[in-house]
Amino acid sequence: MLLQISRGSVVAAYDHLEGEGYLLSRQGAPTRIHPELTVAPASDSGGAPRISHKVSRTRIS
Repeated sequence: MLLQISRGSVVAAYDHLEGEGYLLSRQGAPTRIHPELTVAPASDSGGAPRISHKVSRTRIS
């Protein structure tokens, strides 16, 4: 699958996630999800949690 995302954007995203403590990165080792992160317990609503937020896009010609 080709996503057509620049390498710089991906590196910036990884740096941001690492800075916030979500990723653990060491030179010569693969980047991993930080092992000290905890998973929130599942809600009793009966369904999978949904992520909902509106994204607005401005078209620039």
